Amino acid sequence: MEEIMIRLPLSLEVAIAATIISTLIAIPLGTLAAIRQDTWVDYVVRIVSIGGLAIPAFWTGILVILFLVLYFEWSPPLEFVPITSDP
Repeated sequence: MEEIMIRLPLSLEVAIAATIISTLIAIPLGTLAAIRQDTWVDYVVRIVSIGGLAIPAFWTGILVILFLVLYFEWSPPLEFVPITSDP
């Protein structure tokens, strides 16, 4: 129980952030695909969404980290800082 309680804040923070980000991306794209049904926009949104579901989450995470390191020279933090203390 002690190990779970140590990791629970970070897990909740990541889960909530992922849910918010995915909702902010999915709703506009889904609406756009519904409005432009059976056009190239709809097909692109479908392909990107199915591709996003097919790629494993750990692989997507590695690619995002690599992209940020190579193009923006950002490195991932080496320690956990809660979002409430340093957003």
